[in-house]
Amino acid sequence: MPQTFELGTSYTRTENGKMGIRYKGLPTMSLLHRVLWGGALCVLLGGSLLQAFGGSCGPGLSSAHSWGSDDAYISYRYAKNLIEGNGLVFNPGERVEAYSNFLYVLMVAPGFWATNNDGIYFFSLLLNLLFAGATFGLFTRYLQRHLSPGRALIGAWVIACCLPLWVAVASGMETALVLLISMAIWVLVERQVTSPSRNALIALAALMPLSLLARPDGFILPGVAILYLLLKRHFSVAAACTVAMLVVGGVHELWRYHYYGFLLPNTYYTKVTGPFSERLLHAFNQLKDAALTEGLLGLLLGWGLGLAEALRKPVANPRAIAEGLRFDLIFPAFWLAYWFYIGGDHFWDRFLIVLYPLGIFALLKYLPENAGPKTLAFLTAFLITLEVVPRLGQDPRFDYKFPKADVWIMTGKFLGQNYRGRTLATGALGKIGLFSGLYTEDLLGLADPIIAHRPASNVDFDPGHMKFDVDYSLGRRPDLIANWISPSGDLSLGITRSKYQAAGYHVEYLINSSRTPPAVPIVKVAGVDDLALQEWIRQGYDFALLTRQ
Repeated sequence: MPQTFELGTSYTRTENGKMGIRYKGLPTMSLLHRVLWGGALCVLLGGSLLQAFGGSCGPGLSSAHSWGSDDAYISYRYAKNLIEGNGLVFNPGERVEAYSNFLYVLMVAPGFWATNNDGIYFFSLLLNLLFAGATFGLFTRYLQRHLSPGRALIGAWVIACCLPLWVAVASGMETALVLLISMAIWVLVERQVTSPSRNALIALAALMPLSLLARPDGFILPGVAILYLLLKRHFSVAAACTVAMLVVGGVHELWRYHYYGFLLPNTYYTKVTGPFSERLLHAFNQLKDAALTEGLLGLLLGWGLGLAEALRKPVANPRAIAEGLRFDLIFPAFWLAYWFYIGGDHFWDRFLIVLYPLGIFALLKYLPENAGPKTLAFLTAFLITLEVVPRLGQDPRFDYKFPKADVWIMTGKFLGQNYRGRTLATGALGKIGLFSGLYTEDLLGLADPIIAHRPASNVDFDPGHMKFDVDYSLGRRPDLIANWISPSGDLSLGITRSKYQAAGYHVEYLINSSRTPPAVPIVKVAGVDDLALQEWIRQGYDFALLTRQ
């Protein structure tokens, strides 16, 4: 008999004389395994920090998303206004819901008691690191309970090397929080199905409403979980969770309608738009890209094989089919349907991250139990290679620079120092708005219901970047306009040179958008000839600040 020492956890002497550690319900873990598990966690957190300090969090080659995503700074400005007593608003006195992460805004807001505009990103990064670490703990513990030690260790390293998760943590957005809530609901709903308990029920009834508050689409995963509980004939648990969802969701919707005047956030109207056929095509291309270059293909294949095996029951025996289904086999179908409906995402793989832990588990669960150590080691290296190698070679988000610049933070600080009290119009709402402190008009409609509720412009499909109205925005007569500029002098979002000049604007400054900061990042170009202006733009000074005469 092995000797066991009861000191909160159980220490077991194995047959070869080495000491192992046994957690409640978990298999014995040798010292080598503990090192490997800890190493995986270090890779996840270290990779996220590497991404935050050296990488980028958005599409494109510019430095626009160097220090977190611009959308994150929209939430920061709401949080700051809340702490300063202005309410949940972007511009004081205007109630527009330009954020889509109510719970995260509330969690970030206390950070302004301890830090300022320069430090709030790092406060948010700390929160996301904690969320990522907690997600890793929940996921790996779940793997240890349901898989062999070797396969569970594979899952730990594959999730640790998930580059989109590194980006999500570094982005400063709510994605890591949403993933943690989703992971917890998955674990608890399976536990409630296999070993019902009052504590699991209470936790589920609390977490599902939190999912609603975390994102507007946060109803999908709890909704599928409730359907799953009904499928497994846990009717009372499903009813309790439904009531909790309806109560909290109903109260939040009533507050939203009273406070902002709409039942949906303004972000919904700006992002879910365009012809359905174009949304389908855009979503398919993004999913294909993630599958082929981010290691998602193998995980989706494992999910499909697992689902096919679970459904391989006689049609006349629906009870057997229900018993063979697992939550990780059901939810991806609903989530992919939502992915195609909204047309993917401007930030590429952000909404696909939840499929990684589900797909990892489905694939490992499908593997034969008698797979040897060499087979498992090869599979680990193969899956991690598929995740990491293609992206590091071609994805600009992982083109690490030290030190690095951020064109929009630079612009915001410049405006705050030199144009206090002015009004600004820009499509880069978050960073420029927060660091300038100016009254900021949104060219893309996130903070402008008039633009948000208009039809999409006739441009190439890009979620969240298809609604703008040049005549309306210029007609509001902002003092300043900040936007991307081409060598022709035209700005993005349809603001041509002829239009802004007719409205009385001219290019005053150009800001360099390269990730490696130049010695002089901002140049004054008012009065220079067209050839000189074009040369500056070609050299990377392609973000313009316009002033009105």
